Amino acid sequence: MSQKRAIFTICLATVMLGFVGCKKKDPSYKPHRYVEPYKPVDTFGKSENFRLGVYDGCLTADGKYTKNHNSFNTNLDYYNGWFAGRRNCEGRPAKYRMYTPS
Repeated sequence: MSQKRAIFTICLATVMLGFVGCKKKDPSYKPHRYVEPYKPVDTFGKSENFRLGVYDGCLTADGKYTKNHNSFNTNLDYYNGWFAGRRNCEGRPAKYRMYTPS
């Protein structure tokens, strides 16, 4: 009988320790989201239209909608630059948003 009691006590202790390890999740917990470090758009060797597109796209991401619709619809460099600038400047701190074409 004492062996059954010892096994019961060990099983009960194991179950109790299992419950002690359970904890309700904190509702304010949010998993860490990796944010890519700022990397400016590489405009080295790119055309003037690409650089102007980056500038206008960055202004748009800053909330000042800017787009040369004629260039956007007819010039692939401006089109690609506009999207690159908008993507790169979205959600960035203000000091990183402004891009000045050279």
